Amino acid sequence: MAVGFSAAEAEDDAGYELLGVTELSGYADPQNRPPPYPALALRNRWQGEVVLLLSINKSGGLDKVDLLKSSGHQILDETARQAAWGWRFQGLKQNIQVRFPVKFVLEAV
Repeated sequence: MAVGFSAAEAEDDAGYELLGVTELSGYADPQNRPPPYPALALRNRWQGEVVLLLSINKSGGLDKVDLLKSSGHQILDETARQAAWGWRFQGLKQNIQVRFPVKFVLEAV
């Protein structure tokens, strides 16, 4: 089982500078963690990619977390959104916005 992050392009919104996921990693708090794999999704072997639009203020907190692309499983989508609300960023000079993919993948052991 793996939950991971991958690179993607940013989307535009008024008042936010566009940043790519790779650039964002330099501002991420080291304590940010990927979301846990939900037990129900594990039992049912559900996988998928959720794409979130993170609107991050210059203080490092999130103003908004929008679902841009569903994984096809509400529990994976909500788990990714809930985890994102706990993430923090540091060293930002302005508000930024990032299109942020989260992958829920079951790996063979």
